[in-house]
Amino acid sequence: GINAEYGVLNPQQLSLGMMGSTVLLFFFLVLTLSINGTEVNFNFASMIPSNSVSCDVATCPLPAEQQLQSEIIGDVVSLDSDPAVYDALTAVWTVPRSTSTFIPTLIIAPETEDGVVTAINYARENFLEVSVKNGGHSPDGLSLSQRGLQINLENMKTVVVDASAKIALVEAGCTNTDVNEAGRPFNLAHVGGNVGEVGFSGATGIAAYGALSRIAGLGVDNVISVKIVTWEGKILNVSQRTDPDLFWAVRGALANFGVAVSWEIKLHDVSSWYGGSIIYPPESISAVLKWAHQYVDMDYFHFRGIYFPADKVFLTEWGHWDPRFTTIQKDGFFESLQVAAPFIAWTVGTETYYQSATIHDEIIKATPKNSQRAYGAGGGVSNPTTDFFDKFQEICQGFTSPDGDLRFELWGANISVVQPMDSAFFSRSAQYLWTVEPYWFSAADDQYWAGKATEAYQTLRAFPEATDDCYPNYVSPDFAEVCYGENISRLKELKKKYDPTNFFHRNYNIKP
Repeated sequence: GINAEYGVLNPQQLSLGMMGSTVLLFFFLVLTLSINGTEVNFNFASMIPSNSVSCDVATCPLPAEQQLQSEIIGDVVSLDSDPAVYDALTAVWTVPRSTSTFIPTLIIAPETEDGVVTAINYARENFLEVSVKNGGHSPDGLSLSQRGLQINLENMKTVVVDASAKIALVEAGCTNTDVNEAGRPFNLAHVGGNVGEVGFSGATGIAAYGALSRIAGLGVDNVISVKIVTWEGKILNVSQRTDPDLFWAVRGALANFGVAVSWEIKLHDVSSWYGGSIIYPPESISAVLKWAHQYVDMDYFHFRGIYFPADKVFLTEWGHWDPRFTTIQKDGFFESLQVAAPFIAWTVGTETYYQSATIHDEIIKATPKNSQRAYGAGGGVSNPTTDFFDKFQEICQGFTSPDGDLRFELWGANISVVQPMDSAFFSRSAQYLWTVEPYWFSAADDQYWAGKATEAYQTLRAFPEATDDCYPNYVSPDFAEVCYGENISRLKELKKKYDPTNFFHRNYNIKP
């Protein structure tokens, strides 16, 4: 009956525990009397407390699920609901690496911010662990709770675009694609990743890196304001004007401070976008990285390389969207890349920005949900030597995980214009971030693959040009404090102020 998170007794658990003790005592008495040959006649009605209140269907309190359904606009689903509905709402990209069972007892999928308030109040009053699901792509199954309550945001998907101001109002249940499709008629897009079905709110609350980042910064740098619900059920409209401290914190660590219900963000014109993908064999990795490194100081240049060990291919993304260059000039820019290393497939110059922003969707959809386990470890690097590029290729070629990826992403430029301590997201100084993230499917392999990722991480981190920079959504929650860097002390103080009981802890957690 002890709730480990709060250190208090759940009243419902307490009453059940007392009832259980009474029943055990009763059967012990029956057994004793029976052994002594005494006939026992017992009236169960006599066990009902004299102060209990009888009621009929019209007057009895509703079960929790029905009561909540009557109070919110949206869906309330429990373990007793249609299994197909329950499974769809709880489906996640990676499951927790844990011996504990992470199965939400109750799911609330509200359509309004008031519904989020009701969900948080109910969880707090009933001592339920809370998790929040936007797209279900958080590592280690963070959107699942341990016999608790999941707030599922999938019913909150409205986007309103002010094309003249290049601003969007985005509800927290939207995906990256939802936001980009709203801006597409105006050639506008937000700063987001290369998976369209990833939740916008989850990614933006951490950082949101994408093809526009080197010219437009990270997603958190494009937030004008965000409306959140706190652990006390209060709705706060957070901006630089209304609450500078909290606004600083939510741009990189939002999940520690509340549940986002809507965002006001900047959009960017992508009409001059020129980009696409190139697929390489693993033996081309080092040569490709060396070619890209020539343009590390060019703001309008985007590069990201992802090695997939299961397929033994290095998928690279390229972008060049300087409006001062013509399409012919951009074609010429990439000509030398065609001879830099052997490639398998080439689409550079043929993809729209919106296609580039969904390049991994088919890969994601092909992987069954609720089956993968993952462990990510990563860091940064500035002014990498040839030896570093060669070692990264060597690690990729030797990696044999059933699924997963090893990433090498160009940072710097306008990501670094914002200083590391200007927002909660700290890792801005490195020219590149790299990550090793194997996926596998059996709990028996947890230690092995986490060990392999750690071994690769330690090998690359040992290079003198490597740094502790990391991107939270790629690495294991074990790296939380490393990723927050020198911002961790301030974040802990703000956590004490805004979430003193650590009510929101299914995240890259900051302990108050």
